[in-house]
This record gives sequence, structure tokens and C-alpha cells, in this order.
Amino acid sequence: MAIDVLELQQQIAAGQTGKTIKQLVAQSTELQPTELQTQLLHLSARWSNLEQQIQMDIISLGDANIQRQKITLSLLELLKKLEIPNNTALAIHCSTNKGKENLRFRAGETLQLFYKVTQPCHVRVLYKLADGRTILLHNDLEIPKPQVGKQQLLNEFEVSAPLGKEQVFFYAQASAFAPLDTRATADGYTEVLEENSRGLKPITPKAADQLEIETYS
Repeated sequence: MAIDVLELQQQIAAGQTGKTIKQLVAQSTELQPTELQTQLLHLSARWSNLEQQIQMDIISLGDANIQRQKITLSLLELLKKLEIPNNTALAIHCSTNKGKENLRFRAGETLQLFYKVTQPCHVRVLYKLADGRTILLHNDLEIPKPQVGKQQLLNEFEVSAPLGKEQVFFYAQASAFAPLDTRATADGYTEVLEENSRGLKPITPKAADQLEIETYS
């Protein structure tokens, strides 16, 4: 499981330094470079020693608070170092409530679309219906840092006609997507008018993924 730096920072702000240290120690093998693992173990030892001194009543309240503050500041500095590297290439991964392979949905069933990205980015999603029309689900969905690396629910539908072979295209890029020419259809969709339904000239870095779905009666 990826380390959620923002969540840990918020936890520390809520006065839960000890809990945060324990969580990081449990995930210490994910800390890079390895010298951060050594720094974390040192902070953990300092925190444990402080707790023992408090329990044994051999440290004053004032001195204990000073030590807590020092350890907390050192922990925050360590978390800042975790935020700096970002060599992970931009990627987007999509799936459904039935997974990703051999997808078959009967009319009336619920279809849920999920996605996960590796960097903050912008996402566009197109759905090619069985009748050949390309539908715009989302043109420019901005994904903030707190959502990176976490599976997100995009849409939930009840499967209905037209039925047959369908595709869902997910695209991600660092900058915003330009608007597409679309029209509202009588059956409530937003149809893409471009001859090339993908209609994209992504700005680097870019990524894509897709789903192949069969719907049937």
C-alpha cells in the first residue's frame, strides 16, 4: 500500500505523532532512499524512550512537551523528503465491478467504472456504444494529489439498449483537455461529433487504458 503523505501530515496536525510513527514503521520498506528508513527507526526509538520516561515519571511535563515537539518536527521533515521524488511515469488503470477481463453485463445489471492514476493529472473518458456512437462521459476531470494511487469510482450505470460490443477509453495527461464538439442526443447522452472519436492530441506525459465490454439481454 502506498504511503499517503498528506493523510499522515493531517494526522500529525491532529496530535497523533506516535500513531503516525507506528504506521510508517509498518511501511518502512517502502521508504526511499533507505537512509529514510534509518531516520524513521531513530525517531521511533526516541518516541518510545520518551513514552517510557513519561510512564516512569522521570521527566517533567515541560521537558516532555519539548521533546514531543522536536520529534514531531523531525517527522514532518522526513515526510517532506517523501514528497520530493516523483519518478513514477503517468499511468491510468481502469476496471469495473466485475474486474477488467471477459466483461459481460446483462441488461438491467449495474455497471460501475473505476480508475486509478499514478500522478496528479487530467482525465478524459469516452464510451463507444454498441450502435457505434461515441459518448463523452467526462471531458476534463482533474485528479488532485490526495486521489493519486487510490481507486476512484467514475460512474455507475444500469445496463440498457443498445446492447452488444462496447468500449470505454480512459485518457490521462498533465494539462487540461480541450473541449470536444458534442451534441445532446434524444436518449440523454452527450455524443462526440469528431470523426475520430478519440480526437486527442495529448500533452506529454500522457497515458491511456481501455475496457472491452459485452452487454446482452
